[in-house]
Amino acid sequence: MPTTPNNSNRTSTGSAKSTTSVTQLQGGWKEVKDEVTGDCYYYLGGDVRWDKPVEAVGGGGAQEVYDSPYKSPYKYDNDDYDDNDDYDDYDDNLGSGLGGAVPEPPPMTPQQETRLGLGGMEDEEEEEEEDVPISYLVETMNDLENHWESVKKYTEDREKGRRKLVLQQRRLQKIEMEEKENELLMKKAEEEKKRGVKRAAQIAAARRLKEKEEKERGLREEEEKERRKAKIEEREKERERLEEVKRARERKAKERELEEGKKAEREAVYRERERLRVEKEKLEKEERREKLKQKEKLSRAASPKRERGELPPQPERSASPKPGLKKAASVVVAAKAVARSSSTVAVANKRGVSRPSKVGAAHTPTSSRHHGHRHGHGHHSQDPPTPEKKVKPEKEKEKEKEKAPKKQEKKEETITNPFAHLF
Repeated sequence: MPTTPNNSNRTSTGSAKSTTSVTQLQGGWKEVKDEVTGDCYYYLGGDVRWDKPVEAVGGGGAQEVYDSPYKSPYKYDNDDYDDNDDYDDYDDNLGSGLGGAVPEPPPMTPQQETRLGLGGMEDEEEEEEEDVPISYLVETMNDLENHWESVKKYTEDREKGRRKLVLQQRRLQKIEMEEKENELLMKKAEEEKKRGVKRAAQIAAARRLKEKEEKERGLREEEEKERRKAKIEEREKERERLEEVKRARERKAKERELEEGKKAEREAVYRERERLRVEKEKLEKEERREKLKQKEKLSRAASPKRERGELPPQPERSASPKPGLKKAASVVVAAKAVARSSSTVAVANKRGVSRPSKVGAAHTPTSSRHHGHRHGHGHHSQDPPTPEKKVKPEKEKEKEKEKAPKKQEKKEETITNPFAHLF
């Protein structure tokens, strides 16, 4: 049974089988040993982490060891190990696709076996282990390292030889393929020669091929032109559509602005009418107040003394009205003229009749409003005259007639003429 030189360094890997142990050796080497059978396995590098322990595979004492970092099994048979001088098992393992596994070592020399303590182990009884000096262990490790270096070099050389052989085989296969292709070409040339194929036929075929290509190129160019033309037309249509949309938006915006302008104009006219109405009411109120004041003044003036002739007669009033009353009357006339012209324009627009340029110019109902504010010449009766009976001079009437139409026309031009279509 093979044994290790120093069992004191053996440590358990914690694997499933308690009989399996690993010994850390010098130079990074490790030894896996089955304590029952005594089978050993040496490998270099990596941590001792086994996915599965050393197990028997098949008969004849074969072992299968898994290296955890690469999970590559390596099989060997202890029965064939000693007789395996020509590395037959090694060749089988190398060709079986197990690549990367450490091969089994070549046979050791008697000197190496002696140093490792493997020589002269015919007796089955194990001798007591003796303490081995450090120098002996160092020398042994160096021998092992040299031994495995030779194994590694042998493996590399064999791999190089195998690759070289593969390359040679591929090169030969390529040469054979080329020869076959050449043979086929030669046969084809001979057949063409036998059929009497001439150069003219090849030239004609080439010419036909060229014509066909030119025709296809022309068709492709025509199709490309048609596509470009259609694309340009599509762009033009899209541009026209966008312009139409833009014009429609501008038209709607203008209509909206016009509608807003009309609305604003209507509101302005309404506000102006309201202002004139308020002013008219104010002026009418002032006029009534003036009339009341005048009436009170006249009633105070008519006393019993004057009736009996004790007082001198009342002095004759001037024919011209007071400036304040005259101004109030003109404003009232203008307000009434504007109101009447607005109603006339509204009716005319509803019926589709054009509005007359001057409304109320021939006859102003308000021209005789201040008729009775002043007494005429020669009216000196004892009864106090009422304001309605006062008569203005003809000159005053003419002046008011001239003023009233002018104001009315002015109001019509500024208010009703621009917006006649709104009523």
